[in-house]
Amino acid sequence: TCGHRFCRGCLDLKTSASIGPLKCPMDGEVFEPNQIRNDKGCFKEIQGLLVDCPTKPLPCSWRGPLMEIEEHSDECPKRELACGFGCGAKFPRSDAESHSAEC
Repeated sequence: TCGHRFCRGCLDLKTSASIGPLKCPMDGEVFEPNQIRNDKGCFKEIQGLLVDCPTKPLPCSWRGPLMEIEEHSDECPKRELACGFGCGAKFPRSDAESHSAEC
């Protein structure tokens, strides 16, 4: 095959919408589904890229590898939480203890 790289989502969209032989969107080379390979090296590179915490509306200063974003999100002190006692309030995780004492 031609060796071009595509993310799984884009490639799945292309192959599911395709009628007839599958063709590389870059150069038109015909390929079979069994010729598609996962690029583990590229995956590891992407997972190692540094990203900022996506927490909004309060900014968080955390910056780390993409592979750790889920773990950080579960612990982020700026992540917005909703009151579990039913008052409807929303607050950053760092204020959860004080809110529960007041609610």
